[in-house]
Amino acid sequence: MNAVRDACCGTVAIGMLVATGFWVAQHPEVADCGLTGATISHESSNNVRRIGWLPDGDRLLTQISGGMNCDRRLILHELAGACRELRVELAEEFISSMVISSDGQHVLVGTFSGRLWWINLDSSEQSLLMVQKTAITSAALSNDGRLAAVADDRGRVVLCPIRSDEATSTTFSEYEDAGTAVSSVSKIVVLAQNLGTSCHDIRFSEADDRLLCAGNDGSIRLWDVHARQLLQTFRGCSQLVTAVAFLPGNNRIISACLDDTIRIWDVASGHETWRGQFECLGIFALALSPDGKTAAWGGFSGKIQVWNLEQGQMEFVINSSVSTIWSLQFSPDGKSLAAAGRDGAVRIYDTKSGAQRHEIPVDVI
Repeated sequence: MNAVRDACCGTVAIGMLVATGFWVAQHPEVADCGLTGATISHESSNNVRRIGWLPDGDRLLTQISGGMNCDRRLILHELAGACRELRVELAEEFISSMVISSDGQHVLVGTFSGRLWWINLDSSEQSLLMVQKTAITSAALSNDGRLAAVADDRGRVVLCPIRSDEATSTTFSEYEDAGTAVSSVSKIVVLAQNLGTSCHDIRFSEADDRLLCAGNDGSIRLWDVHARQLLQTFRGCSQLVTAVAFLPGNNRIISACLDDTIRIWDVASGHETWRGQFECLGIFALALSPDGKTAAWGGFSGKIQVWNLEQGQMEFVINSSVSTIWSLQFSPDGKSLAAAGRDGAVRIYDTKSGAQRHEIPVDVI
């Protein structure tokens, strides 16, 4: 009887752990408050929620969160060791997304308060591009730096111009009924009004003519940016899709799901062409190398798996001491992989061997 009882308790504990991870992934604003990590005493009160390389490959921008006040901070780090906090006057707003421009001069910041900011990384000068009534769950920046795509928690997807002579601060009511037409007041294009799900990740194609949206309902949607039309809907994931990206040529996409699957999809047919099942307790972060030949992912298990997409095999696995990997990013030259999570540090790994090159603490500011 004791053995049966212990087995049942173990099963329940595992189920609760998975359910907690699933809930945290859907509620990152709570995870960032440090509440979910309150019982993990060995980890930092600060989490590195998102990281991004600057084009020079010598600097990283990190979004820091944690503590009972749910503070939100952006810190610019140099691999040589220097760092400075990017002073952003966002009042009590909490950052939900962060994307660095391709020229490394600006960062696009979305907040749970529904504001979209355009911030100069050198001067910290900021412009308010858009204001809406609903929380921004994901934002993307076109490669030419002229257009932002924004998804909210009600399933709306909009396009917002970046150029200061086109962008206009506007409330959501001003473009709520604009349909797929460009509002004469705000210049904002509405791609979708109500998808029936919020969007966890959104990405432009290399040519900026396509847009991917990863839904919390396990769906992936593909839009034609210029025609403003939905081209394809990919279905098959049993849980929320945490990350998506175009593979080279834009004929295939890769996705990560909280059900521990990595999938590759054919864009034309909408069919899944490959699936891998990996033990990560829920895959949360996905990164592609600049040449698109290597992928890396990680999640609630803390381990990082680096996969050769051309050969279809694992390159290596990094068994980190972090309980959760929130963000992964390859360096611009593809030689380094930055990883961050719940221990208050960013670690840089060699993409050939998996050896750790640098460790950047974020508790120093």
